[in-house]
Amino acid sequence: MPTAIREIKFTGTIANGQTTVTVAINVPWSGFVHRLMLKRTGGSGSYNLTTNLYSNNPTDSSIPAETVEIIPPQTAASTAVLAYRNDYGQPYQTPQRNGILYLKLTASAAVSGDQTWFGVLTIRSTDS
Repeated sequence: MPTAIREIKFTGTIANGQTTVTVAINVPWSGFVHRLMLKRTGGSGSYNLTTNLYSNNPTDSSIPAETVEIIPPQTAASTAVLAYRNDYGQPYQTPQRNGILYLKLTASAAVSGDQTWFGVLTIRSTDS
């Protein structure tokens, strides 16, 4: 099977007064996560941002989030670029082959004004 490297671009916005947002990212149903990069492109203020990447929606209380976590939590200052890299790739598989990963962005405090983040997820997959 041929291997495909894909860069998937997405945005997520933490709304004014909130601390979290979950972004659904369309991906092949299985593969390997090699890189996740996030940079704030809208908003201001200083806080820490933590990201979690899951194979199931973390708002589904019937499944413990820790059991579907793909990469360990990553934290960076809101003024910095958040970067995760894994040369070998962290394997993932989406349930029922639905092709959706969930990235949860969590600010360390309620944000003042909408905070927009631009991200790139680099994956490797044999699923075309």
